[in-house]
Amino acid sequence: MTKLLESYFIYILLVVSVLVWFVSYSKVPFIFFQQDELMGFGLFILNRVDMLYTGLGFKGMVHFVPVTMSLSFGIFNIFGLNHIPYNIFGLIFHTINGLLVYLLGQKIFKNRLYSLLALIMFFSSSSGAELVMWPVINLNTISLSFSLLAMYVLISSYIKDGYLQIKKSIYISILFLLSVFSVEYAAGLIFIIPVTAFLMDRKNSGIKKLTQIWPFYLTVMIFLILRFVPSLFLRELNTLNSVLETGVFSRAMGLIRLPLIYVSQTFLGQNALINISQLISSVFWGNTTNTQFAEGVIYKYVASVLGVFIVIIFLKLFSKFTKLDKKYLLIFLSFIIFSSLPFILVPGQLFSIFSSRYLYFGGVGYAFILVLILQLIVNLKKNRITLFYIIFLVSMILGGVYGNYKKGNALYNIGNLRVQILRSIKKDHPTLPQKVIFYTDSNKSYYGLPDEDKILPFQSGLGQTLLLWYYSDEKFSKSFFKNEYLWGILSEGYKEIDDRGLGYFRDFERLKNAVNDNNLNPESVIAFKWDYYTNTLTDTTNEVRNKLKNENYK
Repeated sequence: MTKLLESYFIYILLVVSVLVWFVSYSKVPFIFFQQDELMGFGLFILNRVDMLYTGLGFKGMVHFVPVTMSLSFGIFNIFGLNHIPYNIFGLIFHTINGLLVYLLGQKIFKNRLYSLLALIMFFSSSSGAELVMWPVINLNTISLSFSLLAMYVLISSYIKDGYLQIKKSIYISILFLLSVFSVEYAAGLIFIIPVTAFLMDRKNSGIKKLTQIWPFYLTVMIFLILRFVPSLFLRELNTLNSVLETGVFSRAMGLIRLPLIYVSQTFLGQNALINISQLISSVFWGNTTNTQFAEGVIYKYVASVLGVFIVIIFLKLFSKFTKLDKKYLLIFLSFIIFSSLPFILVPGQLFSIFSSRYLYFGGVGYAFILVLILQLIVNLKKNRITLFYIIFLVSMILGGVYGNYKKGNALYNIGNLRVQILRSIKKDHPTLPQKVIFYTDSNKSYYGLPDEDKILPFQSGLGQTLLLWYYSDEKFSKSFFKNEYLWGILSEGYKEIDDRGLGYFRDFERLKNAVNDNNLNPESVIAFKWDYYTNTLTDTTNEVRNKLKNENYK
């Protein structure tokens, strides 16, 4: 009867996992490009294959991520500006990560119910959903795939043999390299893997537990030398100096504060912490409008304190776990904590708030720790507490799924709007003059810009977006992509390369001056007007051209 009941619950959780995935991510394949990826496409056109090895001490890039760079470069060359393939690939990697969470759960829990629940908790977590929902950037999810494979090999080997064979250590080292060459904040594995080895090794004692994975340490040393030593000799890439500009003491304090913020954001979510910070701001300072004060100052203290509180709860429960489950609790708590440490090396001010895409790794620790606690409560036969905890988990799942759906739907809607705008412009003007200036007028500012800076709903410069949109048909010189031309959200300007001209303006006076200064015919201008209140784009090309002609601006 018990096995029959267990099978029944397994089928229920299988259905739930599919529903959680579908509701959370069904809109993801259709989300349009958001911001940074547009500049990345311009760099692909400008630099071609050189982009694949940028960041290794040259080419002016900060990150060396050849795996994800190769993926996005390959997809761009095959599919161009079709956003759907990027989203599908990223979603496939995310789904694989969920399956790896399930397989790892099978090794840890030896119970399909708990393993499926860990899968559901991972899929429903909204803490790192931004990464899954950001086209091109979502290819970074493959880094967690390599990391989870490394953890699976590591833990399963120790479970089976009690120690790690050298060939398995080499395999883990390769997976580590693939992970950090996909996303550099996967460098937390430098600490996570030794912690796991130390806790899981049953055959050795003391320092021998760590020396068993010497190929991994050798790999880490080679990676760090290749990654950072060249940058010491190039001023523009001197990561160490850039980091230390904020002060050694500040960085040292960050070793304590950042992991605590990361823990609290992973388990409580950014929105909840912001709401608490704003409430404290209004109660103690009467500051109900200055969100910058609440989010930039109060938030880091609130998140740090709550992070301490969460860690204390886990440590309070620690004594009640079995010997093996104590190890798993420490492993996945370290998985969260050490995933935050690479951000100590980010130049500039330390994070007060982690962007949710940086919490993707933390979602794994979040899933396993919550399920470990459920297993503990069930084993203690605390029926009433078990019921309350299950209700708590269900509320976390529902809240996460709703957050994922809401975010995905919002990104889909704004992305769909952008695609419609771009398609409408190209439909009305399928071919461009030899020298062209785009001019747009809007009655709305977006993304926190001042009221006087009225733009169309694009998070980066519409000028470079239009350059990309027309590039394959118009064959503009790739030199137009140098120096981030027209990429900034407020960028305006005009220039000519190889007898082709391209410009973009929002200000009519600047448009007029550009036409005059470059002896352009008003027929070179293509103009559109955006109405925020009706979400309509109107072709005003003839109207603007006539205005230029009537005022005799030549």
